[in-house]
Amino acid sequence: MLIALDLETTWLEKEKDKIIEIALIKFDENTFEIIETFETLINPLIPIPEVISNITNIFDTDIIQAPVLNSELKQKIENFIWNNPILWHNTNFDRDFLIKNWIQIEENLVLDTFILSNIILLYEKSLNLWSLCESLDLELTDAHRALWDTIWTIKLFKELFKKFTWLEKEKKELLNFLFSKSNSKSFKYYKDLFFNNIELINEEDFIKKTLKIIWKYNKENNSKQEEIEEYNFKTIKEIFENLPNSELRQNQLEMSLKIDDSLKNDKKIVIEAPTWVWKTFAYLIPGVIYALKNKEQVIISTNTKALQDQIFYKDLEFLNKNLSYNFSFSKLKWKRNYFSISRYFNYLFNNSLLDIDETTFFSKICLWLFDTKFWELDELNYYPKEYFFQRNISGDHFLVLFESNEYKLYEHLYKARTIAQNSNIVIINHSLLIQDSTSSQPLFGQIKNLIVDEAHNLEDTTTDALKKTFSLQSLQESIDKILNIISKSNFVIENLDNKFNNLFWLVALSFDLFFDYAIKQNTFWNESYEALLEKDFYLENKDIVNLSNNIEISLIEIFNHLQTSPDKIYNLLKTEISNLEEVLQILKIAFDKKSILSYIPIFSYNKLGNNTLSYTILNPGNFLNLTLWQKIDSIVLTSATIKINDNFEYIKNILDLIDFEFLAFESDFDYSKQALLFIPNDLGSIKYNNPKINEFILSFLQIVLGNTLVLLTSFNSIKDLFLTLNIPLKKLWTSILAQWVWWSKHKIANHFKKYSSSSVILWTDSFWEWVDIPWDDLKYLFIHKFPFLVPTDPIFKARWKLYNDSFRDYSIPKAIIKTKQWFWRLIRTKKDTWIIILLDDRYFSTNWWITMKSSFPHNINIKIWSSQSFLDLIKTKF
Repeated sequence: MLIALDLETTWLEKEKDKIIEIALIKFDENTFEIIETFETLINPLIPIPEVISNITNIFDTDIIQAPVLNSELKQKIENFIWNNPILWHNTNFDRDFLIKNWIQIEENLVLDTFILSNIILLYEKSLNLWSLCESLDLELTDAHRALWDTIWTIKLFKELFKKFTWLEKEKKELLNFLFSKSNSKSFKYYKDLFFNNIELINEEDFIKKTLKIIWKYNKENNSKQEEIEEYNFKTIKEIFENLPNSELRQNQLEMSLKIDDSLKNDKKIVIEAPTWVWKTFAYLIPGVIYALKNKEQVIISTNTKALQDQIFYKDLEFLNKNLSYNFSFSKLKWKRNYFSISRYFNYLFNNSLLDIDETTFFSKICLWLFDTKFWELDELNYYPKEYFFQRNISGDHFLVLFESNEYKLYEHLYKARTIAQNSNIVIINHSLLIQDSTSSQPLFGQIKNLIVDEAHNLEDTTTDALKKTFSLQSLQESIDKILNIISKSNFVIENLDNKFNNLFWLVALSFDLFFDYAIKQNTFWNESYEALLEKDFYLENKDIVNLSNNIEISLIEIFNHLQTSPDKIYNLLKTEISNLEEVLQILKIAFDKKSILSYIPIFSYNKLGNNTLSYTILNPGNFLNLTLWQKIDSIVLTSATIKINDNFEYIKNILDLIDFEFLAFESDFDYSKQALLFIPNDLGSIKYNNPKINEFILSFLQIVLGNTLVLLTSFNSIKDLFLTLNIPLKKLWTSILAQWVWWSKHKIANHFKKYSSSSVILWTDSFWEWVDIPWDDLKYLFIHKFPFLVPTDPIFKARWKLYNDSFRDYSIPKAIIKTKQWFWRLIRTKKDTWIIILLDDRYFSTNWWITMKSSFPHNINIKIWSSQSFLDLIKTKF
């Protein structure tokens, strides 16, 4: 007998929030037949927040007559549960609330469909109960009510039971072994439930079977390469003409010829190419031809790993099938992205038992090994605790490629690098490009031919890729690992504990100084804050030089002692020693007042006490010029959004593009007919979350009902708009998919794809950048505000000072590029039609609106009307 349980609460914090509904279902674990149910609303004796009522449909009026959670009701709940195992979805939340309210369930066995889904449904983007049931085609109704959530949990458990019991024998054997290594009673229960007829294998057999799985994919890149005898513009033109399901675009052909010329003649060029040009094929085709003709590798860098995969799996695969000659291509990511079999085994067999999170993680990885071809850890989704385990099985460890690694030939980091070295085309991402350019052992040696797509992101990507950071927690983790390795080796270093304690105390003292300074800068008293360490910090803390010297002396003394370790032990310590060296580097930059001429030192804190010290470079363009532009023969930088006000001055200055040519292609879309930009002139200021604006959005959505994305700049704006829209539109069967409520962008995107005509997305610009929606389903875009960066952002604050007119020369161009990115992702074909509603009244009420107007195509149809006139127009369309 099992008990399924679910709660609704006034919010998320068990210390102060209250239970407002509980549902319990007793069911048979073999037949899944429901035996008995118990449900009740509970009076929390406090008002239910408006947003919770919007989500759950439980209002204050509903709970006036409901019982309070007194001893009598608690006894009823405990009697119903008794000593039966309890089934939940995401156990900790509900369980913690019940225990906090003195309901005695601590000894009951815990079963969790979230954990089981994380293992067996390993490719699901969201493990939300609603998303999983929808993905499995389970019947859904009354989301966010306790009884129905409980029923769904039982249905989900039944489906998971089927999936585990239907696994192939080999998968069952490996999972059975991992479950048996768990110290969790829950996994003992799952083991007996799912694998009761499976014989338990030993450690040696587990290793053999795992290696057999990995060896199944040992494909070498042996594509036969054929040279093209004639190489001129006709060859490129003929290629485009003969590609199936595509039409020859003059702009695309001209762009290809320019890139071809750049590769042949060692030129450097910047090309702005609108979406309709199809720039990906425009650079891939001349890149392939040049690589084959000249037997030189061409490196192609994209902004994200997702775009990298798209080019690899979609575009290059298409060309590989449809070009009349063979070429080899590969992709390469940073070493932390690759699974390491040696570190996987090391973790499993150096720990006697696995806890519940470790068992879940390693079981998921085990099933993934049967499917993956490239062993890239980013093929899976991870939850907070899993990132620690992921780091410990990644290829980001110097021993992975050592000859002493008995599994080196099984390591895909080794395979990926070997294949990449022999490929005509290698697809990388900007982060890898930047990090590799600073590596003492670069992956590519000297790059000769480089094509960079999404080049407008290079400033931000370089900033992120070169950022170094640490916290007191990460410092303590490194210290603990070193002491643990030393302790296990029986090698003795006298007073090492004391030396580390002294080091930690000195670093903690420096964090106190940084924290005191950051608090003074946080004039708005935000719970989280990032402070730029500026000149006044060094003036206020003149004795900081002594503290810096003491920390450096302490660390050097520790390094000297660790170097006395035997080679075998010292090799095990190298990663953590490297981490300590990085800590010293970060502190030295933070302590040195001259560093602000080249670096941006930052101290960050939040209410949870997760304080960090970090730095990044001040001038990315100077770095790129010295490490890439001056050293590479042929460079192509391209993007759909590079120009500002019809010139390249901004990108030229920000990326230090000295010896580059510049070229722009115009779109052949008729934006006067395909797109309408509407700007209401009677809603007042956008500055203070004007309620008239939210009411206007509601009126618009009551007409169109869906197919809409609203881009906002803060969670508070999302929350306020959600509360305005949700209940009125729910009556019209329209779903409000708000980031603040629905959490997962993948969950939102999937729902929108299925029900776009009755769905509205409320999100920040991160959704726009990272989620791909079918654009046919998206017809209306609201832009709440122009996307200016927050003035208190330390990186923005530091770079702001590099300009004579910072607002004109830095703030406005960055906002224009972001807005152009929003727009250019809308219209993909000549048949697309769009309505964009810009709510930012600063468009026509400031002296810089003319500059911001360049965010949109010059021939777009712009209407500045009253809101009611616009709504009347929309009504005529429906």
